[in-house]
Order: sequence, then structure tokens, then C-alpha cells
Amino acid sequence: MKLVTHDGIFHGDEVFASAALLAAFPGAALDRTRTPQRAAAADIAFDVGGGAYDHHQRGGNGARPNGIPYAAFGLVWKAYGPEMVAALGGYTSVETGWLLAVADAVDRMLVQQIDAADNGYALSGPPVIDGVRGVSVSSVIAWLNDEARPEQAFETALGIADAVLRNVVRTAAAQVDGAAAMRAALHAMRNGIAVLDQYVPDWQAQACPSDATYVVYPSAGTWRVQGVPAVYGAPGLRKALPEAWGGLDGAALAALTGVADATFAHRGLFIAGAVSREGALALAQLAVD
Repeated sequence: MKLVTHDGIFHGDEVFASAALLAAFPGAALDRTRTPQRAAAADIAFDVGGGAYDHHQRGGNGARPNGIPYAAFGLVWKAYGPEMVAALGGYTSVETGWLLAVADAVDRMLVQQIDAADNGYALSGPPVIDGVRGVSVSSVIAWLNDEARPEQAFETALGIADAVLRNVVRTAAAQVDGAAAMRAALHAMRNGIAVLDQYVPDWQAQACPSDATYVVYPSAGTWRVQGVPAVYGAPGLRKALPEAWGGLDGAALAALTGVADATFAHRGLFIAGAVSREGALALAQLAVD
């Protein structure tokens, strides 16, 4: 199989599209060129050539229902997402519906952000601190450009994109698998406290639209209680932990709260811990009251 994308300065959308396609089609050859004849001869030409996987033609190449336009990454992901998930995650003998669900989760977690950036859409506001801006995946990829060694720089970016993609797929798969557990925890919630018996990546996506105030979950053999954001993906909690807990560890926190196995409370008042499930639940109950 022959893949073609443009040469010159690279961006997040075609770098991630390249990594995803090379994973889905092992042995494919990637050609970076702007020569129309070479693009036309490709099995898949993306971000160049004006075809199904390019978005530079007048009017673009479609947008999602939420308004985010497709760039090269989104266009190839829309076409081959399940195959890419299977290849990147090493999943075999799994249901197509599960692959579709994971592909959709990856689109929400990563692909849409990269597409938005490439189309000039800002998903975050101005810097909160003067002169300091948030760093996006697209920014990291753009910083890797090196006109003195363009192809080596592209290979470096491709390796980073591949590693990010594989980990995002793994996280998305765990999120899909844990979605039922999160729904059950929210259904059984009492006094605004939802308890998970397994960690669910990105549990905030389901907790934020609910009435949950805190979520209790296991972490590395201990337990955590964490505040639910008021708005998904934004700073600020529905209810912070008690101010007096901030920055306390071990015995000091245990003495203040009466929870014998309390281990810490972050000074940012968004998370605290205990050795046991019962201890973390007790901290959550104290914080709610």
C-alpha cells in the first residue's frame, strides 16, 4: 500500500494520521510530497491532493455535529478508526461494536483537539497567567520541525505520535470497559458520593453531568476521594475539600479528621487519600457534611 502526505513543515494532523495509518496497514510505504501525480497514484493520500482525506480545498471537508471541522487525522480516523484501534491496541477477536466505541472515545479524547487546532479553532481561552499558555499536542509536534533535517524531524514526530496514540487507545479502551462500572456507581450514589471498586479513566465525563460531589476509587493499593469538577474539562470543583485539610499528611490529617488511616490531602483541595476504602469513604462523608 502507498500512502502520501505533503512534505515540508509538518503539523499534528498529518503526523498523527501517518502514525495511525502505518499501524493499521503494516508494510505500507509513506511518501511525503506535493507532486500531484504522486498523490493521485497513492492508495491513500491525506492532507494533500484535495481528495477524501484532505481538508484544504475550498469549503473544507465536512465537520462533526459539534462544529469541529475535520482535518486529515479526523478524516482517516472516521474511515478506519476501528481498524486503527485494533492495530494500535493489539486487540484481536473483539466485537466490532467495542472497537467502534473505543474509536469514538479516542476521537473525543485526542482526534478532535488535533483537528480543531489544524483548522484554527481554539479549544481553550486566553492564558490565565500572563505570558504562560497551555501546551497542546499539536504544539509539541510543531516544535519538532527542523528545516536543517526535515525528514529526521518528521520521523521523530512520527515516533512520538505513535506512542501517544497507543497510550490513548489503551486509556480509551479502559474508559469504555469501565463505563458500566461508573454508571453503576452513580446509580448507587448516596449523599453525593459515588464509589468505584475499580479505577475508571476519565470518570469525570460521566460524573460531571450527574449530581455527584465526590468520587471514591482505588489507586495503587490505597484509596482516593476526589472532587467532581463543576464543568467537565474546566478548572473548579462542585465542592472543594475542607480548607483546613489542605497540605496535611498522615498523622496530622488523621488527627484533624478522626480517620485513622488518612494519608494526605492535596493543598489544592481537590483530592485526598486513605489506606482503606472505608477511610476514603469516611473522608468523603466528612467533606460533604
